Amino acid sequence: RMEASRPVSRERKLAALTGFEESKGVEISEDLEAVIQEIAISGCSTYDWPQLQILLRCKLSKVVDEFRKNDKKTIEVDGEGFAVRYDRVLEFMKGFKEPPFTLQRMCELLYEPKRYYKNTEKFLLAFSKTVCGISFPSQMTTEEKDKKTDKNFSKSNGTINEEKEAKIKPQEVVMKPKESCSSSSDIVNNTSQKEGPKNEDSAQMQIETQS
Repeated sequence: RMEASRPVSRERKLAALTGFEESKGVEISEDLEAVIQEIAISGCSTYDWPQLQILLRCKLSKVVDEFRKNDKKTIEVDGEGFAVRYDRVLEFMKGFKEPPFTLQRMCELLYEPKRYYKNTEKFLLAFSKTVCGISFPSQMTTEEKDKKTDKNFSKSNGTINEEKEAKIKPQEVVMKPKESCSSSSDIVNNTSQKEGPKNEDSAQMQIETQS
C-alpha cells in the first residue's frame, strides 16, 4: 500500500503547480511530487486540469527517460516502434479537456513506476491503457462509473477480486467429466472472454516474449 510522505499544505501545492506552468515545466519539485502522490492515494483531484496535465506529461517523460537509462531494449507492437506509441500517449494526454476516469491509476504509475514494472515496454503498455481509448466521468452513467471504479480498484491493488470470482454462476462454467480431464484447459470459463481487446493481449505477449 502506498504511504503518504511528509504533509504539504494545499497552498504550497497550488503555488507549485502555478509556478511549474509558468516555468514551462523545468523541474518537478517535492511539492509537485506530493500532488501526484495525493491523487494516487485518494483518487480525487481538485486541481486545475490544464496545470495538472502539464505536470503529468512532464512526469511521464522523466519516468520514461529514467527507465531507458538502464533498459534501452524496445520492440515493435503491431508494426509500431516505441517512439510512435510513446508520442501517441503524449498527444492523447495533451488533448484531454478534463481529467480521465483513470487519473488515479495514471498517478500511481507515475509516482512509483518501478513498484509495478521493471522495464520500459511493460511500463508504457500499462500506462497507455490509462490514456488511449478511455472514458471521462462526464460521459459515463452511474452504473458505468461503479463498474470502472471496481475494476480500477482491483488493478491498483494488484489482486483479483476474489469475491466477485466466487459469484460466477454455475451455468457459466462448463466442466468435462473428471476422467477425461487432461489439463486445466478442460475447464472453460466463459467470463474470460471479456478480459479486453485482443490487440492488448497480443502486445503483452510480444513484450513478455522479448523481455
